[in-house]
Amino acid sequence: ERLKAKSANVYIMFKGLEEARALRRVFEIGEHIERKAIVRRVIDDSGFLTLNGTLCGGQSTDTRTCKKPRRF
Repeated sequence: ERLKAKSANVYIMFKGLEEARALRRVFEIGEHIERKAIVRRVIDDSGFLTLNGTLCGGQSTDTRTCKKPRRF
């Protein structure tokens, strides 16, 4: 069923490489670690869509921190 809310938070958990090297376009084989992402979707009254994302992960679950959301 279609989500009718104007805003929604989506929590995503995935496994990824410990150190991302996307800027260099080099993807080496390494240890996969658990990462979490939070994506917030907001649609205003005019229909304008905004996505804000936060990436959490890379640390052990005891000391996990999040970066501030980036605005696109």
